[in-house]
Amino acid sequence: MAENVTLGTVSSFTNDGSAVATVNANSQLIMNAFTDVLGRSGFAPNEMQSALDMNSFNIINLPAPATINSPVRLVDVISPGISLTVPPVGTSGSTVPLLNGINTWSGIQTFNAATVFNATVALNAGFTGSLTSSSGAQFINTSQVLTGSIAGPFNANTIVLTESLTVTGTNQLIGWSFIHTPFGGGSSNRTGLAATTFLTTSDIVAPFVTTMQATMKASVATTNSLSLFAFNPQALLLTGATNYAEICGTELDVSNASGASTSFISGLKIVQLSTHANHAVTKEGALIFTNQAPSVGWNNLIYVGSFNGGGTPMTATGTIFNVDSTVTAAVGIDMSTATLSSFAWKSPGCTIAGNGNINATAVISPSFVNQGSGIVLGNSTDTVKFGGTGTFTANGAVATTMTSLGPVGSHTTIQEWLTITDAAGVVRYIPCY
Repeated sequence: MAENVTLGTVSSFTNDGSAVATVNANSQLIMNAFTDVLGRSGFAPNEMQSALDMNSFNIINLPAPATINSPVRLVDVISPGISLTVPPVGTSGSTVPLLNGINTWSGIQTFNAATVFNATVALNAGFTGSLTSSSGAQFINTSQVLTGSIAGPFNANTIVLTESLTVTGTNQLIGWSFIHTPFGGGSSNRTGLAATTFLTTSDIVAPFVTTMQATMKASVATTNSLSLFAFNPQALLLTGATNYAEICGTELDVSNASGASTSFISGLKIVQLSTHANHAVTKEGALIFTNQAPSVGWNNLIYVGSFNGGGTPMTATGTIFNVDSTVTAAVGIDMSTATLSSFAWKSPGCTIAGNGNINATAVISPSFVNQGSGIVLGNSTDTVKFGGTGTFTANGAVATTMTSLGPVGSHTTIQEWLTITDAAGVVRYIPCY
């Protein structure tokens, strides 16, 4: 410390009164000067009244902080296990956090540069009070505006999980888990996760715009029975979940509104990529229906019609199953290895049993029969059986002649007449002996 003191000079002790006054004045100056310096023993007053300039020198040999007013050394901040409580600063009750501690942020924090989190980020806060649809409040709200142009692949938001864990037993590793647990009431719909893409400009000339794409890639060989699933939605009613109206694994909705137009519309489209070069070793199918044992199975594997309040999906002039002229196939529908306890085909007025027996009200236009051989009924051992009361006509009053000899077992007289209608609509009769 520096304190400038100018002392008086005693030139002679001849005049004792003058010398004494000068000495006393000097002593008083020294006493006054000592009130402006720091004392090593701590006698008061011993506080600073202006800034202390260390002139780039250190204050050494400081002890560890003992109270909230103690000075903090660098080792006290960076050493593991050190917990410091910083007192409130100002009138708002805010605190100054240490970056290596556990901090609670009560206000909105703004980060203008890239922020990297090397540990788990837990969002434990939630809404309290009453929320309305007009409040505009959201728990996590991020708004991004991208301008300019890009020349290659670009991810606006990326979450990368690289793991080399060993997962054993019945454990399951989930890369991204989104859990929505609604507890509130109300009659409005709830959506756990919504992915929406809005097209509000005609500048997009790309052939495809995709709202959500799930891709599973593999580039290594495996020796076990590993299966890959790019998308696996599940709707589960657990024990105790009763009185629900419907459970649906996946619903696909489309809408071509009034004033809109498109060349093609599909509810579900299954496409092989151009890189698909090999067939499956055992079985394959664009659409597979199977169950996990011991499930009870479906009453209807494919159902077309109204369902849980929905209307009919068909137009009156539509086709339920349509195959166009570009398709060349060996078999249309193959149920040759299936066990059919009732019918292979059933429609109003016509049934086809599993063994091929046809029961029809009438065959109006049998153009489906092999026309090269005509209409072939029966085989080398079976006889042709006609059903229906209108097929045969009893004997009448018209006299007929028969000069040919009948086969063994036939009657000598006509028993009844097989009634047919020729191409001109004229009823004809074939005698039956």
